[in-house]
Amino acid sequence: MINRVYWTEAGQVKHQDFDDVVASLKFTQALRKHPAVSLIATAISEESIVGGLGVEGVENGKLPTGEPYGWKKRRP
Repeated sequence: MINRVYWTEAGQVKHQDFDDVVASLKFTQALRKHPAVSLIATAISEESIVGGLGVEGVENGKLPTGEPYGWKKRRP
């Protein structure tokens, strides 16, 4: 899994890749303190994630709690 952090600094878009989620979050926190950084975004490339985060399973359109599962992947 690759975690990529994007940020804008002095009008230029930059990015850095991380293999570790914790390291990418620490880097993001450090960027927030930098006065020249105006935008920060993160992206995770994990092909095994196919549903909403935190969903343990879906059976017959319902979560294990009985609530309906309504997450849909949006494509550009």
